Amino acid sequence: MLQYRPLAKFTTDAHAARRLLADWYRQGWDLERIPHALREPFALTADQFIAAIRKALPRTRRLTAAEIEHTRREHANSVAPIARRLVEAARHERELDRLVNHAYGLTADEVALMWRTAPPRMPIAAPAGVEAPEAG
Repeated sequence: MLQYRPLAKFTTDAHAARRLLADWYRQGWDLERIPHALREPFALTADQFIAAIRKALPRTRRLTAAEIEHTRREHANSVAPIARRLVEAARHERELDRLVNHAYGLTADEVALMWRTAPPRMPIAAPAGVEAPEAG
């Protein structure tokens, strides 16, 4: 059984981390326009995070070894913990989805029909083996 933590706390923590990172991008890197990859960095590895920062900087701006190491630490301290919490939240949501379907006695065919006819922007992904409409 999954350990319970309020899903709202995961969302609150992710929003707070986004705000702190936005300040860090502006103050630490002089980035006024923050690209999408950096606004939603929680799927990025440390190397991808560094690459996204490098890409957002002016072409003439090179990262020093110390800046790369500092950015790697920032990823480990600010991005990776939230990424782990969001993965845990997704597990909770899938388990809740499974429990609700079971409580209603839905068959596999009924679940598949529900996902085929679902709106394109569902908050969770379809279960493995079930096709869902693509977001448009």
